[in-house]
Amino acid sequence: MLNKIKSQIITMLDTLDEALEYYIESPSENMFEDICFFLDSITMQLINENEEFVILSDNIKSSLIAIEQELIFIDYQVFCEKISEVPIQYKVVFLPYYENTWDSLESVYEAFSSDPMFVTEIVIIPIRRNTPTGVEHIYNDYLSPKGIRNTHYNDYDFEVDLPDIVFINQPYDGVNYPKFYSSNIKPFTSLLVYIPYTLYRHEYVEKEREQQNIDIWGGLPGHTSADIIISQGESFTRTFAQSSLNGDKMITLGNPKSDFLWKYYKSGDWPRYDEWENAINGKHTFMLNTHYTSFYESIWFNETASTTSWIKHLFNIIVNDEELALIWRPHPQTFLMIEALYGDKKELFDECMNATNQCNRIIIDKTPSVISAIMYANAIISENSSIISESICLNKPVFLVGIDPREHQKDIMNYYDENYQKILNETHNSNDDLVLHSAIPSCGLDSFLKQGDSFEKFMYHIPIEKFIYDIKRGNDPLSSKRNEYRNQLLSNLEGQCGTAILKYIKNNIIS
Repeated sequence: MLNKIKSQIITMLDTLDEALEYYIESPSENMFEDICFFLDSITMQLINENEEFVILSDNIKSSLIAIEQELIFIDYQVFCEKISEVPIQYKVVFLPYYENTWDSLESVYEAFSSDPMFVTEIVIIPIRRNTPTGVEHIYNDYLSPKGIRNTHYNDYDFEVDLPDIVFINQPYDGVNYPKFYSSNIKPFTSLLVYIPYTLYRHEYVEKEREQQNIDIWGGLPGHTSADIIISQGESFTRTFAQSSLNGDKMITLGNPKSDFLWKYYKSGDWPRYDEWENAINGKHTFMLNTHYTSFYESIWFNETASTTSWIKHLFNIIVNDEELALIWRPHPQTFLMIEALYGDKKELFDECMNATNQCNRIIIDKTPSVISAIMYANAIISENSSIISESICLNKPVFLVGIDPREHQKDIMNYYDENYQKILNETHNSNDDLVLHSAIPSCGLDSFLKQGDSFEKFMYHIPIEKFIYDIKRGNDPLSSKRNEYRNQLLSNLEGQCGTAILKYIKNNIIS
């Protein structure tokens, strides 16, 4: 029996108890009919659990007709005890949005669905996105084709359903329909749980950006409305729990997105594409991840590319080397923002698309999930993005593209300028460590965090050509250190997050 129904029955029993006492003192036909109606209403909700409730209800009615006080209370007590034995099931609702965010809820849904204590339901929520041509309303039932039942958002009513637990992974209420604002969900559930849809990299941030990052990771509407915020690792919790207004809600259980990644990593059964495999065909394959702002902003890449686009520079490397293949995954918003491009920015985008069309070793990835691109790739090239953490979760080599540290990290400028040419010319080894204290990723940095009294960001600065050369040769000098960072970054790494969340809620909330 659902918890909400049993709670309603218990409330009705309190009223019935008072009615029985009144009837014993002043029996009447009207009061008898009212009590019978009340008993029938309760019994109708219990009959599916055990048909014996019909007999128990009739026993109470017979005692009422005889007006035998002792029998009335004995029969009523047996009736109540039998109700207390009915097992409770808790209603759990999952509210994913984009298809590529379902993977942060999938293993949690599977864990709760397989436990007889819970009844689960999925409602894919629609999203509103601003584009150059106006607001776009985005909704896609991507689960039904996979055989996963879900309810259309127009057919779901929080006030009627009164779910015990709601899982959300969308903290930005501004893009939701009002019905799905976290503040509008909270009054109708006992436990609102926020699970980030992404894996975070966390490191030192400049003082002027510190609060901004704390707000992003712990101060958005979804965080404020939630009763619990699932944190991906102890280091993340320690870093932000003390500063965030919602830090006391953080529970370190890992991020279920790592369950999704681990599942495919262990099974090898990720979505495969014949066209991709024909293009890759044994070549050294890189995944390129770009944000939609990549075509609006000039991002420093290396000395030779400082006045041109780093994307164009990389594409030239790939096109001119027959041993290389590239899977390019633009942010989905990129194609919605094309109309806002003009001049050299539009020209750059067109050049990239032309290169993709003309070179069969460059694949453009528009698939719903990033998992295939990561799995096919030998290494990842990315701007600052959650994909970096996803790649590190699988211990993939990562080349981090970002902003020129000589402009944005003045505290290390002198060191950088003095040693820059030396670092470019030297072999990539552990003697080339730069210790940087900034959240701004430097160009060409394969980075990781090391835990001590504080977090330090150790980086190797190398040109992209050197990184690609290392991958071609099978060299990965940062593998062990990246694995160390991986273990500090994420808890319950090997497919255990969904189960850990289920266990925590059963043991600490429901019990």
